[in-house]
Amino acid sequence: MKHNAAAMRPVSVEPQDNYMTALDYDSSGNLIYIGKANMNSSKADGVWSIRKLVYDASNNLTDMLWANGDGAFNNIWDNRITINYS
Repeated sequence: MKHNAAAMRPVSVEPQDNYMTALDYDSSGNLIYIGKANMNSSKADGVWSIRKLVYDASNNLTDMLWANGDGAFNNIWDNRITINYS
């Protein structure tokens, strides 16, 4: 699945369905991390469910992985880069 990087706008946190969503993009404009937590949660608290999106060399989305292999709300958004994903 390809996306138009030029059409994407960086968004840090947005409210949605009683959750806030944090997004993080790579330097190519690909969405890499998606985090959800209860409204007004701190990015430093272990209350986030985080997914990592993986792309191939052609920028096609190939995988969507969960932090620590599950969708539990027990991760720290600020640590998303060092978490294990599967």
